[in-house]
Amino acid sequence: MRWIGVPKTSVQTLGGAALWVIVVVLSLLAPNAPAVGHGLSPAPAGSVVSPASHSGETGQLRVRVRGVASGRVIVRGPQRYKRLLHRTKLLRGLRPGNYRIRTRRVEVSGAWVRPARSTRLRRVKSGMRARVTARYLQLNRPVQAPAPLPSQSPDPTPDPVGETVSLCDATIVPAELGRIDDSRLPEISGMTVSAADADRLWVHNDRNNPARLTAIDRSGRVQAQFSIRGAPGTDWEDLAAGSALLDDSDHLYVADIGDNGADRDFITVHRVPEPRVGVTGSTIEDVETMTLRYPGRSLDAEALLIDPQTGDLVILTRAEHTALIFSSAWAPGEATLTLRGEIAHVGPVTAADVSADGTELLLRRSPGSKHTTLYWRNAAAEPVWERLLEPADCRLPDPSASMSEAIAFARDGSGYLTVDEGLGRPITAYRR
Repeated sequence: MRWIGVPKTSVQTLGGAALWVIVVVLSLLAPNAPAVGHGLSPAPAGSVVSPASHSGETGQLRVRVRGVASGRVIVRGPQRYKRLLHRTKLLRGLRPGNYRIRTRRVEVSGAWVRPARSTRLRRVKSGMRARVTARYLQLNRPVQAPAPLPSQSPDPTPDPVGETVSLCDATIVPAELGRIDDSRLPEISGMTVSAADADRLWVHNDRNNPARLTAIDRSGRVQAQFSIRGAPGTDWEDLAAGSALLDDSDHLYVADIGDNGADRDFITVHRVPEPRVGVTGSTIEDVETMTLRYPGRSLDAEALLIDPQTGDLVILTRAEHTALIFSSAWAPGEATLTLRGEIAHVGPVTAADVSADGTELLLRRSPGSKHTTLYWRNAAAEPVWERLLEPADCRLPDPSASMSEAIAFARDGSGYLTVDEGLGRPITAYRR
């Protein structure tokens, strides 16, 4: 073939340049191919070059256990990764992503040792090592039955009410501490014990009454009242304290969850710092609100618990025979509750509480049966909703035949209290 008007040397130069351009383009399209012109040798024949085989595609997480000889730490991560650790461990070959480290309490020499913080998150990156410390701080309450609750009412030796009963292996002595005689508290439906003052109870009224938090002493005397900014109170039904294990004991959770007609589009839970009686004004300005919806139809509920290990909300519905258990992680904003299961043949549930360390659960039912209070041990620190799905350890008789929608553990875990609805009704302490 004859080229017209183009010298032969020019053609050779043009062809060499075109070949170089083709090689460069191909190298860009195949980034895993060996570089050209930089002194790198191609891969040997028959070998496979794969980025996944590089050690930098996985990461490491060093989990340090401090404060006890043997702890209980659960590590969860991507693709259902799960490891149970008792001592310090370096976890290798982890997929990149977020890992949740949950530290559970352990028993040491007959007493519980609690973690400084129950849950932490760590992000593991390719080729890097992340670190986290699961630290145990101090002894919690003894595993054995605690000492009797000292009387904190004006009368140091209140008369017992009714007969003593057995709380599994402990003797319970009901004693009247005082009576509700203040007209501002005609229908108490929620109660919890103050974290700042063991002699103070926080209560609130049921629907059709002013939506206020009220501080009373154990004799029933009103100390102060507080409204909550932006919380009108459609149907306040329960009151719970924050988790002491998660350093949240200085907060109160107000459950606006009642729905007698089962026609509410949503329910709400308000989280507020515990007011300082005598210092705080009459309105609580600092409030976080969570709007909750059931996954199906609307339901009526009167019982709220805060899981001490996770801080999750647990709600039990009020029905004639079967109570449904729902839960949700706490996060201000909107969320849909998760159905966890049901408690059959329990009757209308009017109140519930969990001890500060999570080892005990109480559920109170409407009068109509001999045993109105159900009790569960939770020494294994199971999630609250899981433990409630198992049979109760004890069924307790109640000296009061009137309606009670308020029950709360004492902060030291050595007893619990109830308040009946209506003026002139008693505050009763149940001591071991």
